[in-house]
Amino acid sequence: MLTGLGWFMVFKGMSGIPLVSAFREYAIDPYVDAYTPTLVFLTVWGLFTLAVHLFLSFSGTFGTRNLFPALAVLGMICLAFAFGQNDLANCASPGISAFWLWRHSEQSVAQATQITIPVWVLFVCGCLLVAGMMTENAQRVTRAQVNVGSQFDRVALYAPEWCRAAARWLLRFFPHHPELAPPPMVSPQGKKVHYDALRAAVISSVSAGVIALASSRGLPVSTTYVAFAAVIATGLADRVLARGDADLKIGRAIWVVVSWFLAAVIAMVATAGVARLIYHLGLVGLVIALAINLTVRFYSQKKADEQENRIHRRREGQPQPLQKTETEIHVGLE
Repeated sequence: MLTGLGWFMVFKGMSGIPLVSAFREYAIDPYVDAYTPTLVFLTVWGLFTLAVHLFLSFSGTFGTRNLFPALAVLGMICLAFAFGQNDLANCASPGISAFWLWRHSEQSVAQATQITIPVWVLFVCGCLLVAGMMTENAQRVTRAQVNVGSQFDRVALYAPEWCRAAARWLLRFFPHHPELAPPPMVSPQGKKVHYDALRAAVISSVSAGVIALASSRGLPVSTTYVAFAAVIATGLADRVLARGDADLKIGRAIWVVVSWFLAAVIAMVATAGVARLIYHLGLVGLVIALAINLTVRFYSQKKADEQENRIHRRREGQPQPLQKTETEIHVGLE
């Protein structure tokens, strides 16, 4: 895991950073050229394996308890970098290119894709991304994604009835096996532990590596899709999605995948409609398009708020057995 994170972030995700490029040039590239990438990769893997073994041997219980939480935090940092690299480009490039074309209407679209973007513009866009993550809509999406793969049996989620029916039909083809995930737990602070440390480390590390690789190759990858796929895959592997509200969790996953395709179709139709309005009606068409947009957004927001309140009210009063975390048990015994 450490080898994969380091390899993908140094060679792919951070390859454009001057400091990382200099480190590669003097410390890695000569060995890669001399001994082939595979041999260097295996050597690094062996060194990391030895380092982890020595760490666990000397740290004892402390090391075994904190190894995977530390890897989860490291993976989260790499994932945040990969997310920022991908989403910041998606956020900044369309608006900046459109603004440049508006200011230079005599130039071609191809030239707008080759303009140099000032660092301060990227910084402002990054601040806007951070501000957007603090909104209620962003928090709602985050909660839903966490709940889909949660180790808790009862979750507050929405999925259409046909998605839940499809999930129940799919579950009939999977025989019951012992669960690999630990039971639901709460932290000493009373917070729900939705993911154990091992699973969190796998999700963040794999997602970061995939996103970094795709971004370096210029592939049109969605960071949200990659992270969601990692959550679902780990939930299926340790059978978290087969217990408790299994039909609701899998039904939500089905609904998310269907929504990916529906969103693309809706975006194409809406874009074509707005373009036609502006082309035929000019400024009046632009005003009409904005009015329709605001109306749809207001109505959708209202329905989403009502739906979330309804789901949480339905889930209240459905307690489930909880276990204390290892830290809390240890504290209680002292």
